Amino acid sequence: MSHRPELTVPREHVLAALQKDSDWTAAGQQLQIPPGLAFMIATGVPADGSGVPEVPHVDNAPELASPQSLVNARGHNPRSNATVDAWVRRRAARELTR
Repeated sequence: MSHRPELTVPREHVLAALQKDSDWTAAGQQLQIPPGLAFMIATGVPADGSGVPEVPHVDNAPELASPQSLVNARGHNPRSNATVDAWVRRRAARELTR
C-alpha cells in the first residue's frame, strides 16, 4: 500500500496556510493537497456539502458562496492552441484544394 502524504496534513497546518494566503486554492497548493481537501481538513465537512445542512465557520478562512467550487477544480483550459490552429488551417487548405 502506498503512503499518501495528503492524509497526514494536520488541521493546524491548513489553518496556518489560510492565515498566510487567505485563499483555499493557495493554501492547498502550499500544502500540496487539493483545495477541497484543505477545506475538509479545516472545517470537518466535505466541500461538496453532502449531508451537511450548514458549513461551519472557520476563523481567517475566506468566505465562499459555495465550497462546491473547490471540488474537482478544473485545470487550465486554454481557448486556443497555436499548434492546433496551424494544423486545422493546413487541413482546411488541403480539403479546399481538392
